[in-house]
Amino acid sequence: MIVFSVKDGDVKDLESKLKKIKDKAIPFAVKNTLNGLAFEARKSSISEIKQSMMLRNAWTIKSIRVDKAQSLNISRMESIVGSTADYMEKQEFGHTEVKKGESGVPLATTTASGEGKGARPRKRLPRRANQLSQINLRRGRRSPKNNKQALLFKVQDGIRTGQRKFYHDFGGGKKKGIFRVKGGTKRFKRGWPKGASIDMLYDMTETTVKIPKNPWLQPATRDAVKMRDEIYGRSLRFQLDRIK
Repeated sequence: MIVFSVKDGDVKDLESKLKKIKDKAIPFAVKNTLNGLAFEARKSSISEIKQSMMLRNAWTIKSIRVDKAQSLNISRMESIVGSTADYMEKQEFGHTEVKKGESGVPLATTTASGEGKGARPRKRLPRRANQLSQINLRRGRRSPKNNKQALLFKVQDGIRTGQRKFYHDFGGGKKKGIFRVKGGTKRFKRGWPKGASIDMLYDMTETTVKIPKNPWLQPATRDAVKMRDEIYGRSLRFQLDRIK
């Protein structure tokens, strides 16, 4: 016959350690796991964004943030990863742009991005001077008799004033958008200035434009979840080592 016995001091010590595990170790391990998953998702999403999107500046990357879990109440814990930029939601789920005002949705051309006329598809963002925020369109002072003369006046005025960007609608279901006068001598009296031509910077023909889905957060979240057990194991071992 074998008799097992436990000293009263050992029982109390064991109870104390088990209580620490229940009250501190596991909640801290769960909290750290949630935060670890969020930061892994952030890291993965930034990598995805750099590969699949054209970035104008560092703002898009800086907009990817994590709100860490703070509570030690497991049922209330949550860590959040996402972007503070509204346009990133459009990238994730897709979006349909609808025209504002009388003109259509402005779509930058490869001329605006400096990739050359007719190059497709556009891979760069518009150059700074060609960005919509930098373009100041002015109304002409002359009253044209027809659409053809309206275009002529805009080209002439662009060369005379140096304000070479203008909006024009060719009518009849043809193209409309923002154009730029290229070249052209200032020594003209009437008619089309010698050497002048026009390039389209923004195509505003379409009234609606569908932005396709370009998921950046969902794949990152999926990759992070694969590391859940590993991160939780590390977090739990760290807490148990502290108790020891």
